[in-house]
Amino acid sequence: ESLLDTDCDDTDASIFPGAPEACDSIDSDCDGSMLDEFTDTDTDGEADCTDDDDDGDAFPDGVDCDPLDPAIYPNAPESCDALDSDCDNEIVDGFDDTDGDGIPDCVDIDGDGDGHEAATDCDDDDPSIYPGAAEVPGDGIDQDCNGADTISCFIDADGDGHGETGTLLADDGDCLDPGESTVSDDCDDADPASWPGAPETADDGVDQDCDGFDTVTCFIDADGDGAGGASNVLSADGDCDDAGEALTGDDCDDADAATYPGATESCDAVDSNCDGDLVDGFDDTDSDGEPDCTDPDDDGDGEPDASDCDPLDASVFPGGTEVCDDVDQDCDGDLVETFDDTDGDGMPDCAEDDTDGDGDPDGTDCAPEDNTIFTGAPEVPDDGIDQDCDGFDTVTCFEDLDDDGYGSVETMLAADGDCDDDGESDLATDCDDTDGSVFPGAEELCNGVDDDCDPDTDEEVDGDGDGFTICDGDCDDAEEAVFPDAEEACDGLDNDCDPDTVEDEADADGDGHRVCDGDCDDSDELVYPDAPELCDGLDNDCDGDADEDLDYVDWFEDLDGDGFGDDGSTEVDCDEPEGHVAVGGDCDDDDPGVHPEAEEVCDGLDNDCDPSTDLDGTDADADGDGVLACVGDCDDANPDAYPGAMEICEDDVDQDCDGTETSGEDPECWSGGCSDCEASVVTRPHATLALLLLLLLPHLYRRRVAPTHPERA
Repeated sequence: ESLLDTDCDDTDASIFPGAPEACDSIDSDCDGSMLDEFTDTDTDGEADCTDDDDDGDAFPDGVDCDPLDPAIYPNAPESCDALDSDCDNEIVDGFDDTDGDGIPDCVDIDGDGDGHEAATDCDDDDPSIYPGAAEVPGDGIDQDCNGADTISCFIDADGDGHGETGTLLADDGDCLDPGESTVSDDCDDADPASWPGAPETADDGVDQDCDGFDTVTCFIDADGDGAGGASNVLSADGDCDDAGEALTGDDCDDADAATYPGATESCDAVDSNCDGDLVDGFDDTDSDGEPDCTDPDDDGDGEPDASDCDPLDASVFPGGTEVCDDVDQDCDGDLVETFDDTDGDGMPDCAEDDTDGDGDPDGTDCAPEDNTIFTGAPEVPDDGIDQDCDGFDTVTCFEDLDDDGYGSVETMLAADGDCDDDGESDLATDCDDTDGSVFPGAEELCNGVDDDCDPDTDEEVDGDGDGFTICDGDCDDAEEAVFPDAEEACDGLDNDCDPDTVEDEADADGDGHRVCDGDCDDSDELVYPDAPELCDGLDNDCDGDADEDLDYVDWFEDLDGDGFGDDGSTEVDCDEPEGHVAVGGDCDDDDPGVHPEAEEVCDGLDNDCDPSTDLDGTDADADGDGVLACVGDCDDANPDAYPGAMEICEDDVDQDCDGTETSGEDPECWSGGCSDCEASVVTRPHATLALLLLLLLPHLYRRRVAPTHPERA
């Protein structure tokens, strides 16, 4: 029972006024509508959720590519838009698609597909034209959409409006900016004052107007003889070679073509060669600047040449002062005048060639005023006068027939002024001038001859008073301790005149000690009595012992020459034996790099012979894999772990010491691609650098330490 009769289907308990609606064909809430809040695209009163043609275009939703748009269905007419109206999966259909991107040009915001929309693309039909595109200079096209075509300009470095041959690009379409030019005719683009047509500065070596020449200043050559006068003219062609031009302005008469510097001079009053001299190569006896050929008084003595008896000698003229010579200065025909003329030959004595009249001209006469002295005159010996003018007085010498330097009483003349030649002597003291071994001071011999020309020193005289003469066998008649059979003393003398008994008196080594004084080795200057004892194996002080009282120390054998010896190989001596040193402690005497002062390095050796400094224990190969810990063995307790070892993936062991352990981290486990590695791969940018360093270190080490695992080396 119910008070209400509003149930629209009293046979279904889920249908009643106010019941919740579901999207189906039942009016569950009895409000007369099955739509309620559900969508009904085609407003046919059936909700889209139950309608098999939501948009009412007569095509079921299952074949309609847009079931909510009635204008879109299979074979529907296409419009030029972004919709596939005919459901053929193409929106271009017959419309233009310039860039082939599947979008027709009518709706494509980038018609040419160059990545730039039409709003900013200055030519959306050309994919090579867009903002920022590379410009093709000078093609008349604005590829980069900046409003102008980029063009090539000439560089104008000096800003004078004229460029050089080098070019630059101007993106504003003109060559009007600073540093740009449309022409390349500047001959010096570093000088703003140089450009075609620029005003020239003469003689500065600069071609301002770029005509190929500097304007130069020339001299006007009016007479065309190649030399200019004082006036100037400018020449634009850089030289002074043209007609009317000259490099020099030294023409002293530019109206006369025969007058110019270097012209041939004539003997006249014209300076043809412009050197300021009329004489040039012509004679000018009086040096008045006028050549004799035009000078009426050549010698300038005031007397015209016509009346001067010597027109070329200024000291000779009528009324001149006469001097004693062979010249007639006053032109009166007389040379003697008041001077002496001894021989009356019309030539005064002062002008004669042989003043003393001895027949020998004064030029060769060594005494031109003494007629007893002349060349070849007879000499007066020993008067100190050189009568024959040979440079010496003739002197008297004593004949020295045996040339022993001492002459006899016989004399001879020497024309060279001395008695030094062979056969001459200043002395007449030779007692036998036929025997060259007999002369004063000669050694007296026991030969029955007075060898020294001194009867008091003859061989029968006992000079030292020892009772023996030289003829008695006295070998030194000036030393009284020397005579035959005298007692031999240690005094350096042959006392008994027997050379065989003086051998012990010699000092052969020059050390100041004789054998008879106790020198035990007269061949060695370091050996003599009381000499300092040296470490040389000799008895230096001659006391019978060698090398006594010296310090003997241990010397260590140094085979490798590093300055440190082997403690186990020593030699005791007073001096350093060859191959030994004073310092021991070398723990490897076959290696010069190993000794107590060596620097400890990573090579598996105890370089400084001190185990406590061995790189904190890393200079070792504990696992015997041939790689030291200090050169990269990351696990020196594992012989299978060392740089370069084969990596075993997914065992959490870094066999190759590259710093990675898991298969996801180790690049060696990536051969199958990332899909084979663990998802949580951690990239390590420094791993590659570390790996390369670790791979190189073992090779450096293994050059000195052979690996114990050859197959891993």
